[in-house]
Amino acid sequence: VYMVLAYRINLDSRSELERLAKITTDIPISFRITPGVASGHSEKVMTGGKGSKFGIPMNQVIDTYARAKDLGFDVKGIHAHTGSGGMTTDPFTDVVDVLCEMVNRIEEEVNIKLEFLDFGGGIGVPYRPHDPEADLNELAILITDTIQEETDIKTVALEPGRFIVCDSTVLLTKCVDIKEAGMKKFVGVDAGFNTLIRPAMYDSYHYVAVANKFNKAGVAKYEVVGPICESGDYIAHDRALPEMEEGDIVAVYCGGAYGFSMSSNYNSRPRCAEVLVNNGEAELIREREDFEDLWRHQIVPARLSK
Repeated sequence: VYMVLAYRINLDSRSELERLAKITTDIPISFRITPGVASGHSEKVMTGGKGSKFGIPMNQVIDTYARAKDLGFDVKGIHAHTGSGGMTTDPFTDVVDVLCEMVNRIEEEVNIKLEFLDFGGGIGVPYRPHDPEADLNELAILITDTIQEETDIKTVALEPGRFIVCDSTVLLTKCVDIKEAGMKKFVGVDAGFNTLIRPAMYDSYHYVAVANKFNKAGVAKYEVVGPICESGDYIAHDRALPEMEEGDIVAVYCGGAYGFSMSSNYNSRPRCAEVLVNNGEAELIREREDFEDLWRHQIVPARLSK
């Protein structure tokens, strides 16, 4: 089944190009390149540096575009992505410089006039209360000025997923355990890295507050930890919170990117429900899983059920 021509495929490698050509060449394409520019909140999400697994290496870009032309593809654009969560404009302006130079080289050396330039996403958001916001106006001016001055490109694309959805979502988790262990106090909650993996995976900061005690001052510092059987299962380190009690509701902010989509059933734990709140009204948009959901698709071979 061929894709409708309204779609465009953004190819990440020469191998993908050759595989697609065996299916069809009657579809517009673009290529992701490896610009040698990386940024992000963690090394694990820096995707544009030299040696990255993503994109066409710079020394192969011209030959790849030429091969696509020889195969009969309609090549429309060029794409790069530096990483996720960068808070400064420098990586974006740097990658646009690389892309503009490559746009001109492709036109001069391969005779392909590209229609669009996509400089990726990764615009950072303030996770900490006093973090500055990204200056989108400055970013827009710098990027569009460069593209207009250096190329004939008329269409510019970006991918602002995190910027749009990150602070749209709050994870609510219940305090189920209080523990004093020497120099540390622990708040055990019923959400672990099975629910929000970013702190454990990236050492990411998420602001937390006690939702049923918003008017209470912090009286002690706590480690907010989950129920998973690993010492790396934590939500927040060393946070000043009110006197904690079992049953308190801990609000974990900025869970929209990418909280639920990275959640799992690790430790045989069902995923949480999702609720959409709008103008004071709450609507359930995803049911909470139960244990039956965990084995719903499991099949016991007949030889083991005897």
